[in-house]
Amino acid sequence: SPTPIITKICVRDATKPRDFTIDDSTQIVTDVQSILDDSDIDLVVEVAGGVTFAKDAVYASLKSGKSVVTANKALIAENLEEIVDMLNEQNKDTTKRSVKFGYEASVCGGIPIIHALQSSYTGDIINEVMGICNGTTNYMLGKMEDGVDYDEVLKEAQ
Repeated sequence: SPTPIITKICVRDATKPRDFTIDDSTQIVTDVQSILDDSDIDLVVEVAGGVTFAKDAVYASLKSGKSVVTANKALIAENLEEIVDMLNEQNKDTTKRSVKFGYEASVCGGIPIIHALQSSYTGDIINEVMGICNGTTNYMLGKMEDGVDYDEVLKEAQ
């Protein structure tokens, strides 16, 4: 498979110091539109987080015919149904390249559970998934079960 080439990185503040290096051919931009208008870009990776800027960028990318990958739990939780509807509408025209939305939120201590649930249980109807999927909460509840005071456990967990 072809090696992906990162041509542009959109950031909120281009003057902010970064602790990573990029290839000389990669541009730092502050305008999502420059990514949307670039016909050479076919995949957008959203890592901004939150639901305002990220939602606007994801929706605009999909509407522009660009596939999107994200791990943004808030965006997925609040908008997945609308995103799926948008994908279905976008992909009606079979003469165009198919637009995809890939996601895998980090839950359950980083276990990639969403994909496993979608692909391994396709013939089953899952009505509910229950459990503590947050390591910090699990740690705190375990300590409190052992008799440690909430405030003490919270300070330790932080």
